[in-house]
Amino acid sequence: MSQERDDQTGSDELRRTIRAVAGALRTLHRELVEVARAEYEASHGDVGSPGQMLQLLLNDQAFAWMRVLSELMVDIDELIDVRGITDVDATAVRAEVEKLVLSPEGDTSDFAVRYKAALQREPQLVMTHAEVRRVLAALPRAAEADRDAVSAARPNWSSRSLESRRERRKG
Repeated sequence: MSQERDDQTGSDELRRTIRAVAGALRTLHRELVEVARAEYEASHGDVGSPGQMLQLLLNDQAFAWMRVLSELMVDIDELIDVRGITDVDATAVRAEVEKLVLSPEGDTSDFAVRYKAALQREPQLVMTHAEVRRVLAALPRAAEADRDAVSAARPNWSSRSLESRRERRKG
């Protein structure tokens, strides 16, 4: 019983830290949307209503580069719902976010190129980027031996979240 309680306490602490990462990513995403919106409006005119903006985010190629961040945020939200978050899960969150927002020099992915350019132009984005890095630092870093387990963690978050929700409904 004591070990189970210790495991749950650890899981709750990881969940709180992952929630902080998720919150920082939401702020980052919101600011990136504003940057992309301003770029879009400069060449296409006023976007109009929030509904029109949502349609552009979902369907327009001008906003496609941000979808990888949106997908990661959804996956992290799925993980937050999982009962029994592990150190491997938390390490995977850190690795996935770092891979995206701290991309290595020479990364030519659309997200990396556009994100780095936005960081050069937008001082507020730099502050938000720093906040993402700060909250990430509270998560464990992958040891070389754990890299395979960490890589395999993210694809399972959605199914584990579904299982946890089913368990909660049962009682």
